[in-house]
Amino acid sequence: SGFADPVSITVPASPPGAPQITITGITPIQETTGVITLTGGFTDPDLTTNGVFTLVVDWADGTVPQQVTFPAASASGTFNLTHAAFQATPTLAYQDDGISGTSADRVRVQLSVKDDDQNIGYAVADVTVNNVAPIVSNVSVTSPASENTPTVLTGTIFDPSPFDSFCLVVNWGDGGAVETLTIAAGKTTFSATHFYLDDSPSGTTSDRFTIRFTLADDDLGITATTTVTTTVTNSLPTIQNLMAPLSYEANLAPLTGTIVDPSPLDTFCVTVDWGDGSPQTFAVSAGTTTFAFTHRYLDDNATDSYPISMTITDDDGGVGSASTNIAVLNRNPTADAGPRLRGTSANHAITLMSTATDPSPLDTFGYFWQVNSGPAIPVSSTTNPNFIFNPTQAGTYGISLTVTDDDGGF
Repeated sequence: SGFADPVSITVPASPPGAPQITITGITPIQETTGVITLTGGFTDPDLTTNGVFTLVVDWADGTVPQQVTFPAASASGTFNLTHAAFQATPTLAYQDDGISGTSADRVRVQLSVKDDDQNIGYAVADVTVNNVAPIVSNVSVTSPASENTPTVLTGTIFDPSPFDSFCLVVNWGDGGAVETLTIAAGKTTFSATHFYLDDSPSGTTSDRFTIRFTLADDDLGITATTTVTTTVTNSLPTIQNLMAPLSYEANLAPLTGTIVDPSPLDTFCVTVDWGDGSPQTFAVSAGTTTFAFTHRYLDDNATDSYPISMTITDDDGGVGSASTNIAVLNRNPTADAGPRLRGTSANHAITLMSTATDPSPLDTFGYFWQVNSGPAIPVSSTTNPNFIFNPTQAGTYGISLTVTDDDGGF
């Protein structure tokens, strides 16, 4: 509003012998509207005068002072004057109730009466200007709105005073802090934006929120609470950048990726089908944006590749999915033909006992024994893990063992 208190205005004291003004009434008005009625009278101490009296009223709004002439008749007179407050006057004195923070303020009207001896009497009268509370209309809100996207509340403001500024107080109905917005004088619309982080409570695809707000001007005028509702819908989670780098049987194979969900409050249930008949389920907390799961493939398959499919479900039933493939390669077995053995004589059987190990607990093995060197080398081999060797001559023999797994590793 910003007007100084006009009651601080003073007028000159009436000199001796000047007419005396008496105010009998002045009507209050509402800011920018109404007609002021000012009534009163005057008397002149010089009861013998029969000259002309001139009454001048300065309405304190920058308009030309109102002047009334009383013809010569007697030493007194009465007046009943009106003034339209609702007009584009230079100072706009009645366009607001003056000082901010008050529901009513005063505008000081100055009067003077001059007699035919040029003596001037002075007086003042205070017009009470009452504040008018603002009115809100044409209220709308974004609905439906997806979680964590802008929900915009808008409306129209009507206030008679172009000088009133406003305070909009909004309770968005989601348990968050009440929001307060300042609106400058002269604004005729408002807009407030809010982000509902989740369509709370959990377990629903959408929820309704009740928005309550009030609008107050700077002179204690306030609207009744306005209520509107909006529907906030759940947004589906997605899995991005799903990657499963090459791995080997019996190793821990990593699976990494990114979770994208507009709501930072959603929790998730992730199910991974690793493609080998052993699905797993993982609980993922709210706010998690990346994951790294591991799985041990006990054996490679015929194609050295497994299809991986993943499903993610948020706590409001939204589902997303992604898939990839992982290459899982075979690892070679390790063969041990046993320690160096010494026989007793020719034609005396010697049993060689082997062991074979493999990272995969599911691989099966094939064994190939070969006598490679020695006197009178016999051609001899077997697929058994143990080899019974019956040398025909005394000497040193070289015997080799090759172990192969069922995936071709050796």
